[in-house]
Amino acid sequence: MAETSKSKSIHIPLDSGGDPPPQWPRQKPGVACEECRRRKLRCDRRRPQCGNCQSAGVACQVTTRSPRGPKQGYLKSLQARIVPASESSRILTDDYIISPDAAMFEARMDLPNTAEPPFLNDILHTDPRSATVADIDFSWNAGLPSASLTSPLISPTAHFDTYFATDQANPLKRRASIDSEFNTEEVLGQPQVSRLVQADLDQFYWDRVHVFIPIIHQRRYLTWSRRSDKTEAQKCLQSTMWALAASASTGHHQNIRDSLYQSSCRAVENLASTNASLTLRIEYIQSWLLLAIYEFMFQDFRRGWISAGRAFRLIQLVGYESTDAPNKSAPQYQPAWAELEERRRTLWLAYCLDRLLGMRSDTPLTFSDQVLVRMPAPEANFRNGQPARMEFLHSVLESGVVCDASSSILVIFVCVASMCGRVISHRHLGFSTSADEKGMEEFRLRHESLRAELSQSMESFLTNSFISHNDDPNAVFISIMWYTVDLHLCQTASYMELTCGTVGTNENVLTARTGYMSQQSATAVREVIKLLDQMSQLNYLKIHPLIFLPLSLCAEMAESDPELASTFRLELRTISERLGCASRNVSEIGGPKSISI
Repeated sequence: MAETSKSKSIHIPLDSGGDPPPQWPRQKPGVACEECRRRKLRCDRRRPQCGNCQSAGVACQVTTRSPRGPKQGYLKSLQARIVPASESSRILTDDYIISPDAAMFEARMDLPNTAEPPFLNDILHTDPRSATVADIDFSWNAGLPSASLTSPLISPTAHFDTYFATDQANPLKRRASIDSEFNTEEVLGQPQVSRLVQADLDQFYWDRVHVFIPIIHQRRYLTWSRRSDKTEAQKCLQSTMWALAASASTGHHQNIRDSLYQSSCRAVENLASTNASLTLRIEYIQSWLLLAIYEFMFQDFRRGWISAGRAFRLIQLVGYESTDAPNKSAPQYQPAWAELEERRRTLWLAYCLDRLLGMRSDTPLTFSDQVLVRMPAPEANFRNGQPARMEFLHSVLESGVVCDASSSILVIFVCVASMCGRVISHRHLGFSTSADEKGMEEFRLRHESLRAELSQSMESFLTNSFISHNDDPNAVFISIMWYTVDLHLCQTASYMELTCGTVGTNENVLTARTGYMSQQSATAVREVIKLLDQMSQLNYLKIHPLIFLPLSLCAEMAESDPELASTFRLELRTISERLGCASRNVSEIGGPKSISI
């Protein structure tokens, strides 16, 4: 007999009214005690002691906590803070540089993002004494590949963290904070540059300009630049440093380059007319030197020549040429070693610039080789303020050792400039002597002596470990200087042999001499072309600011030689194409053949 299994149902009793029992809340009101929370038990919230604590015989402790969730009105307050903060960030981005008037702001906004690439050929064939300079674009380095904008120093977003960490997000304090952010201590007419941009420009100068022009002591500058009572001479120097730093930067800092330059020019001119005593300060002299370098790069040769000349005369006026004279009477004010080293370096930079300009323009020199000033100390000593007793120039040249691993780049520049000055004097003396056999014999003896010294100095420099790295911009510049001096010496000898060497000289001997000079000139030109090829692969920030002076002279001398002109044009076109500046033919922009001042 089969048994049928029946499913059993669960019966839920109903109350008298037929309704289900009341549903109690899953969690009782109140806070669980610490013991139940630790043991993860359900606390019945009885007070003063819950059931679990009473059974366990432990103390029942309850910690009162504030209710969770946003406070009343908190979300509205947060939204009210976000709106002005977003607006302020837009203002910070758009008005990162606040110009003194709306017209300058509109002009800045209309600037193109990328500049038209200028032509390297214009620079290489520039004559300094031409009637006009409108055809020449001296801002040629802007056409080379630019650096990345990922650096925190030049990226606008790098300043947002600093901005939001202050009270500038508060709309009530934003105006006051913006007013205090911008420095109004600068000279009249200078754009009001924010402190953030000032810090950027200072860093750009020490990273990208000081490596080429190491004449300012960084610690001394940082000491007086932070003071509110800076002298007018110090303000002039700071503004000029910022102009050079802006020219060596990328992005929006380029927009204030010309404004900083114009304000620097007004500052140095106003100081010269209002307070003549401050014009003898070293900061004022350094301002003129830096202004001259800026004008050589971005204005025109004549203006830079005039500015450099003013610096030269001021150096002579204050007596920097006898800084280390042994019989010099003790001055009332004895400067610190770092300031004394700044005077030496300022004098030596002017000395080098004087030689460069004399060779480029074929004019007499201002400074003598017999200056009583010791050579610049090593960079490590200068940077750390550690005194170092250096030799005089004539002792360094007599030793035959141009440089070593610890030498400052300025020492090598001085040695090249000294040889450059001797070649210039040799050229002028040859042109002024009588064109007879005795005069030519004296000229040839001087030439052979200079040739031997030049070859020894070049070999000492080129074999030194200092230039073992091909990407060293100073090494490229100094190497081009050496070969330009060599080419200048060869061209002088060729000219003298062709014009004055025919007196009492066999024709075969004359042909051999001129052929030898042409061969030496061709070697120098080929080496310069190799260095140009190497320089074309560098970032434009790594190109020496004075590089176009020897390059333009080298190109001009090569153009004047019929045997070198065609080959040099072809090679120069190749280099120009690699630099992205080959829009025009070399033959179309040759330098002027007639020179007039």
